[in-house]
Amino acid sequence: MIPAATFLISLAMVAAAPKTTHFYPSAVTRGVAPVVVAAEGDIGTDPKIWIDDSQLEFTATGKPGFFQVSAKPKCRPGWHVIRLYNQEGSTSPIALWVDDLPNFVENEPNNAPAEATVIGLHFKGGSAQVHGRLEKNGDVDGYRVHIPAGATLVARTEANRTLGSPMDSTLQIVDLKGFVLAHNDDSRGVDPELTWTARESMDVVVRLFAFPSEPNSTISFSGGSAYIYRLTLSNGPALDHLSAVAFQKTDQKPEVKGFNLVDSTIGRINDASGASGFGFLSVEGAEPLLVPRSIIPTLNADAPNADLNLKAPVLVGGTIETSGQRKPFQMVVKKGDNIQFRIFSKAWESLLDPVLKIRDEKGQVVLEQDDAADNGRDVDQLWAVSADGTYSIEITDLHRRSGLRYYYGMEVTREGLSPELNVSATNLILKAGEKAEIAVTYDKRADLESPIKIQVQGLPKGFPEVKPTEPAPAAPSDPAKKGTGRRRRGNPAAGQNAITIPIQLSADQVKAIGAWSGPVRIIATGSDGQSLPVRFNGMKGSKMGLDHVWLTILAAPETKPMPTKPMSK
Repeated sequence: MIPAATFLISLAMVAAAPKTTHFYPSAVTRGVAPVVVAAEGDIGTDPKIWIDDSQLEFTATGKPGFFQVSAKPKCRPGWHVIRLYNQEGSTSPIALWVDDLPNFVENEPNNAPAEATVIGLHFKGGSAQVHGRLEKNGDVDGYRVHIPAGATLVARTEANRTLGSPMDSTLQIVDLKGFVLAHNDDSRGVDPELTWTARESMDVVVRLFAFPSEPNSTISFSGGSAYIYRLTLSNGPALDHLSAVAFQKTDQKPEVKGFNLVDSTIGRINDASGASGFGFLSVEGAEPLLVPRSIIPTLNADAPNADLNLKAPVLVGGTIETSGQRKPFQMVVKKGDNIQFRIFSKAWESLLDPVLKIRDEKGQVVLEQDDAADNGRDVDQLWAVSADGTYSIEITDLHRRSGLRYYYGMEVTREGLSPELNVSATNLILKAGEKAEIAVTYDKRADLESPIKIQVQGLPKGFPEVKPTEPAPAAPSDPAKKGTGRRRRGNPAAGQNAITIPIQLSADQVKAIGAWSGPVRIIATGSDGQSLPVRFNGMKGSKMGLDHVWLTILAAPETKPMPTKPMSK
């Protein structure tokens, strides 16, 4: 007789991880009564909620997927990161906006100018936010506002960026008869923005419609449940960028450029997060603005008596204010110096198409670059200096355009880029016996020396020591291949180095730790002991990074023996 056999059968897990993609409406006002917000998409089984700020509160309403949300007066303005999670995993980061402006929700029908939802611009400096949805194909949303004579109306859409709406929207300002006064398709990515100045006091309609962000065969307006947007309307202060484009410390009092601002408007800056490369610029009565953070000194080229003699490292910010204007800088260099220039415009939502020109003391162009090889219309160029001298550095727009929105940030460094590490992963799921990895990458041109010490903080108790792998040493650069003359395309990208953080647990380790889900953070230290900035990937379409990777450890599946009947010979 063959002995009885025992088989182990895994019990199926019936729980499901949350799949929520966004909240509607997508913003709340600080210091007012709670508002009901819907989490759209599958909320999963018994979800919990993680919020990046204790001053922002979510309370369940008793109806699945609906929350009462309130932002206390000290809640940080700007985008906040929310996650729904359970033992099976977490949503991707979900964005929720917080500021001091009033919020409205569209009323349908509002397709025709006569049906447009009326929005009163009379509170907090004449600004308001409207939350809407293009619910079906052919949908058009309209909002009626009153504009005093001489006032500038600013209409700005947030949809494809940050909210992840699959829409390429268009904004128009029309009169009450439907005559188009202003039109814009793309201004900040594929999200539109319009400014229009009224010659006389009048009511106008701001209307919005969209096409799919991923083109298809249809030629009509598009819509759907995911086509949500936040439309900011203002005839009061509206921020566009910092005069210096970027900030280095939050205690700075930077000058601001925008619309309907008084002279020398000074803003205040709040951190987006501890690890973000951005902050939020705030001015009373205006929508806060996401602004870049620099880890090297900054220079406002438009400031009175600004010293335009460049000394690397520096990040120079300025605006091309008149057609054909050339920003003249001077730089003293020596033969054999390697100077790296990076000009950010499109990357920071400027309309400028920058051209970099370097001239010697005789006025001869020794280097010219328009577009980087792999970075669209922005500049990325290494200059190998062939002779001592004082050189002229110029920034122009390729098409001789100019105006408030034609600004730039020019980073100038010697012998390598500013050190900055990046983590692209946002969510990781770890099963017993399987291996997951977190890749920490940095540009091979970065001024970094091995070894780089990497620590993972926030892992659950009992998690074994994590041992990152060091990247292969970078190959020595070939000076003969560096930029030394006129060219329209930039140097090829140097590529990325990667430090890999392997994460693995045995079945026994998973059993000891148990199911776990939470944020973990990466801390980096250079060979000199100095802390290095680590930038985490952010919400889809957003430049604002996170400060963590979300790790879920799945519990080992439960098993129970199922005896079989003895098998006879």
